[in-house]
Amino acid sequence: MGVCPSSFPIEQNIKINQDENQPKVDTNQYQRIIGKLLYLQATRPDIAYSVNILCQFVADPRQHHFDALLRFLRYLKTTLDKRILLSRLGGNDLVAYSDL
Repeated sequence: MGVCPSSFPIEQNIKINQDENQPKVDTNQYQRIIGKLLYLQATRPDIAYSVNILCQFVADPRQHHFDALLRFLRYLKTTLDKRILLSRLGGNDLVAYSDL
């Protein structure tokens, strides 16, 4: 069974806060996923803001935090080809493309 893709990593103008009324989720699972995302953002600068938002709740994640994380993972699944490739041979040249 597939998941519904997402075309952007996090909802625009989302207000994720620490709502004590939301049910708790597995803290270890949330922290493991966030840890992997922190490592991934080295090659995916487009996800830095979203990862920062999601990292704010690693101590006590709630259901709406986990829902936002799942949406973010759906975005990653649809954008696997967007990354910065770091060559083993080194080099300091940065090439950027724009469609403006």
